[in-house]
Amino acid sequence: MTKPAKKEFVDLINQIVGETVMNEEKLQQVLVDAKKAFRMDGCNGFFQYIRELIDAPVSDQWMSELMKQVNSPSGIKQVSKKWNMPIHGSFSRNKK
Repeated sequence: MTKPAKKEFVDLINQIVGETVMNEEKLQQVLVDAKKAFRMDGCNGFFQYIRELIDAPVSDQWMSELMKQVNSPSGIKQVSKKWNMPIHGSFSRNKK
């Protein structure tokens, strides 16, 4: 399975938000906390953690569909186009 490098994901988050709100250390903590929420309560725990993190009232179904889109080969580009959020540069996926 492939996934983006942390630096690339940090850059993407900052680009979407329009200011520097994330760094690699913060992202690492988010990942640790998300994994802990998932281990404790499965997808429901993970989704609740994300809702609290982004302070948005989004449904489990919406997040599940977003995860499926992002995990597809052209997912980031599809999501960017759907939400009219241009992503500059490449957002490659690295093998782990």
